[in-house]
Parts: sequence; structure tokens; C-alpha cells
Amino acid sequence: MKTMLSAVILIIVFLFSAVSVSAATSIGAKTDINIYMGERGYSVNGQYERFDVAPYQDTTEWRSMVAARPIAEALGASVTWLDSAKELIIQYKGKTIKVVQDTPLQDGMGTPRLINDRFMIPVRYLCEQMDLTVGWAELDQSNEIIEQQ
Repeated sequence: MKTMLSAVILIIVFLFSAVSVSAATSIGAKTDINIYMGERGYSVNGQYERFDVAPYQDTTEWRSMVAARPIAEALGASVTWLDSAKELIIQYKGKTIKVVQDTPLQDGMGTPRLINDRFMIPVRYLCEQMDLTVGWAELDQSNEIIEQQ
């Protein structure tokens, strides 16, 4: 009985520590992404995926950092890395988002970093640039990203 209760509590804690991303695709269907800080596993529309580098909390700038390419591509964006300029270019719904490695973002939004050859970007910045609304739940330390209507 104790083992079952412990398992249920563990699952609940795991679910409440998620970052959720929702966006409308070009055909009107929703894309739901759940990202778990410190975990390599994430889901896209209920399908399990795996990051090469786990998302993490940057405690120096208080930002949730996530690998930009898999999240942007799951939302239907195209992603280009220019190694000579250390610049990531994301094209999404007619917008072009350019971010340079180790260059602080405007308004104190954090600083993109290259970790184990993966471009890590603050999830709030990425989603706001893609016109998604981002919320923070202090109680369970999670982000919720919602598509704008």
C-alpha cells in the first residue's frame, strides 16, 4: 500500500513540474508539448520524445532553458544554425527570430547558451517571440504556454 501511494505521489509531482506548450499549426490543429525541467523526456501531442540535453533552470537569470530546435520544429518552425556567427535563426508564421549565443536578450529575458552542442534558450523568450502566451505557476514551479486566440 505504501509503495502504491509513493508511486502515485511521484507521478503527481512529475506531472505538476512540467512546462506545457500549446500552439496552433497551419491547419488549425493544436500542438501540445510538455517539457520537464531536468528530464530528457518530453511529449509532443502525447508522443514521447527525448532531448539530447535536458532542460534546466538557469538560477543566475531565473529562466527555464530548453533546446530551441526540437521545440521550435515541433511547433512547425524551421531552424537554421549559422556556426560562423554563433546565431540561431527560427522562421515561424512569417516571423524571423534571430538569437546569438552568449548574447543577453532584451529586457533581461536571459542569455542563450550552447550546452553539449545544443542551443539552449529561455522557453519564455522563445514562446513570446512565437506569439504564445506564457504563465508561471509558483506553487509547482512550472511554466504554462498557451496559444493566443
